[in-house]
This record gives sequence, C-alpha cells and structure tokens, in this order.
Amino acid sequence: MNIPIKNIYYLLSYAWNKLEEGSKMNLQEDDYSTSLNLFARVFDNILTIIIKRGLDRNYIAVKDKIRTIKGRIDFNSTIKTLSHLNKKYYCDFDNFSEDILTNQIIKATLRTLLNSDINSELKTHLKKKRLSFSSIKFIELNNTHFRKVTIDRNNAYYQFMILICKMIHENSVLDEESGNRIFREFTGTDKQYAALFEAFVLNFYKRHVSKKYKVKGSEIINWDMEEKDPYFPLMRTDITLENRKTKKKTIIDTKFYQDIFTYNYDNPKFHSGNLYQMYAYVKNFNVEKNSDVEGMLLYPTTHTEISTEKYIGGHKFKLQTINLNQDWSLIEKDLLSIVE
Repeated sequence: MNIPIKNIYYLLSYAWNKLEEGSKMNLQEDDYSTSLNLFARVFDNILTIIIKRGLDRNYIAVKDKIRTIKGRIDFNSTIKTLSHLNKKYYCDFDNFSEDILTNQIIKATLRTLLNSDINSELKTHLKKKRLSFSSIKFIELNNTHFRKVTIDRNNAYYQFMILICKMIHENSVLDEESGNRIFREFTGTDKQYAALFEAFVLNFYKRHVSKKYKVKGSEIINWDMEEKDPYFPLMRTDITLENRKTKKKTIIDTKFYQDIFTYNYDNPKFHSGNLYQMYAYVKNFNVEKNSDVEGMLLYPTTHTEISTEKYIGGHKFKLQTINLNQDWSLIEKDLLSIVE
C-alpha cells in the first residue's frame, strides 16, 4: 500500500502516543523524501535532546579484581587465583554507570544509521554525537534487548528514542558486502501495518473525541450462552466508542488488506469473515449489555474509497474506508466525520 512517508510518520506518532514529541522535531519537506532520511533525522533530533540532558545512568553489577575491598568479596575466585597475595581481591559490587541497556541500544542504532545511505549532513551530525557514547559498549542488537528495556519517570525522555530505535532495527538488514546492518526504506509487512492502523485509530479517537465518547480498546464480549465453554474463541473488540449522553455503542474493527475486496468471478465482494465477525460482536454485545449498539468495519486505503451502511437484524453496520494517500488534515476530517 503506497502510503506517503509523511503520513506514516503521523501514524506512528499517534500509535506510539507521541504526537507532541513528534511534532517538535522541526522536520522540513526534504526530510520526507525518503523514510531513511526521515527517521535518521528524527533519531538525530532526539539524540540531541538526550545528550543535552545527559545520558541516563543506573547501577550495574560488576565483578572485578581490585585492591580496595568493595561490595562483596568473591573468596572462591580470590583464593583460587592467589590474588590476595598481591593484595588484590575479586569483588562483586554495583557501579553507577552510563553503560546500560538503553544507551547500548542507541549506540547500536547509531552504528546502523552511519552504515546506511543517509544524507551527508545527517551522517556528519551523527558522527559528532558518537563521541558521547565512547564509554558505552557495543552490542549486536536483537528483539530481546527491546523487551528488557524498562522506562520509568526517571528516564521517560528515552521512550520516544527507544521506539524509533526499535522501528529502525525491525527495518534493517545485514549487508552482505560489508557484513554490517543497514537501515532500509520503511515498507512494513501487512501484519505491521494492521497493528499500526489499529493503534493509530484508537489513540486518534482517544485524543479527539473523548469529550463526547468513552473510548476503549480491547473489550471482551461474552457469548450469549447458558454456560461458558473454554473451547469457544474470545471475542475481543479493537475499539469501542460509547456516546456519553445517549449511551449508544459503536464497535469498530480495523482491518488491513492490500485490496479491501475479495473477488468471485471478477465480482468484488466484502470479506465475508469480517462481516460474520462483526455481526457476532454486535449481536452478543447487545444481549450482554442490553444496549443500543452498531458495528463498523474500518479499512485503510490509498485508492478505492467505500462508505456504506446497512441495517442487519435491527442493528446498523458500516463499512468504511479511510484514504491514507491524502493530506493529513483531510484524514483527520474523515475520521471525525464517520463518528460525529
């Protein structure tokens, strides 16, 4: 799906709930020429902020042979190596250091960008900033490192950077000639785009319509049955909007396909599985909550635009597309219009 790079950046900023930070990056139109330079520019801007504030530090466990006793003496290693005869002792202690996981992730990402085909101005900026990480050891970055990161109020200013680093890592490959990891253009898999679009829509509505609606994500609907059966699949919504005055519910399920239609003898049809799923959501939600409820299937598109609604079994069902290949102000307008 051919989504403009500028719009992908907005999608990510909403999905990560970092719209304010993302809007402060002072990006120029030239930065949107390629996703490679765009995210390298964002990385460079955030890194400037981090270096000005000072690299985060934390206590790390250290085992070392030292003359001064510090922390806990490792008697086994000390006696085994006879180091005590030279008045040196193996000790286990905590050291307050910059050489922590978050900084190691940034340094590894910095190396990936410097090995990539970013513009010369950005490369010069990043090379200068590399000096600030001279005391940080280099790690071969993998997905496990990101799962181990802990963000709290003391290092909250690192959160946006770690999200950018993760995105760059997931879209980098090993260059066969140099043996280095390089960042490539952001293309994204259907699975990545599906998760991105869902998170974007949820956070967009939380930000823009929360005065009129209660906005929830991932709400479980129970089957209308006498006894629960563990073999029945969970029904879990993507997004639910509840009108604060009328209490009317709108269940929104976001989908991502390269083509919003399936074809039967060249005749376009809506995806039947999506319709069956939404029908089950609405009918069972109505019984469980005893409320006025409607369903909406929301598809991103860059070409074919569809907006249709039908009453099925006494409930309104909408099938709606959002064109992501247009100016962002129009995307916002369209998203607001389908719920207002």
